[in-house]
Amino acid sequence: MPIITDWLMVGITGIYVIATIFICVFNGRSAKATREQIAESKRQFEETKRLENMPCFELHFDKMETGTGTSIELTDKQTGVIHTLFTKYRIENISKGTAINVKCIVKSTIKDVELITCPIVPAQKEKSINCLILADKGYFIDNSLPFSVAIFYEDIMSNHYEQIIELEFIEDNPRWIWVKSVGAPQLKN
Repeated sequence: MPIITDWLMVGITGIYVIATIFICVFNGRSAKATREQIAESKRQFEETKRLENMPCFELHFDKMETGTGTSIELTDKQTGVIHTLFTKYRIENISKGTAINVKCIVKSTIKDVELITCPIVPAQKEKSINCLILADKGYFIDNSLPFSVAIFYEDIMSNHYEQIIELEFIEDNPRWIWVKSVGAPQLKN
């Protein structure tokens, strides 16, 4: 009888050892899943914080009669028929994030022109500049000439962004600029 009891104890101990091994394996998997879940939660928190503080711009062109400021040439002078438009170019940060090192570049048919480089802090929502838009009639299609403004900037967490605003110079009476689309800021880190 003692031999059967000994073997019974060996069997129970073996089952206990196997169960302990399974418990350790499953605890290790559970700990790994918990670490992955914490890392994902931290990543989501950082992304939410970045999005809450991400600057986002709107662009406005206001008509003006005359003024001194920057000249923006949308095309090169080939046909000799140049259309002009005096306008006030206004950039506005519509989010609650601060934009640092803001650089605007007008992208046109022939060349790109840097328009403005400045910081835009929360208290200073707008940055305006008077400009003379020059457009060569030879490049117009159906009385309009497409161009865009690329806005490059950083947020306070050193994330880099690019935002594209598509525009059209309309050759009408009076001439005007139409904002076709405002793209969402694209993260460029």
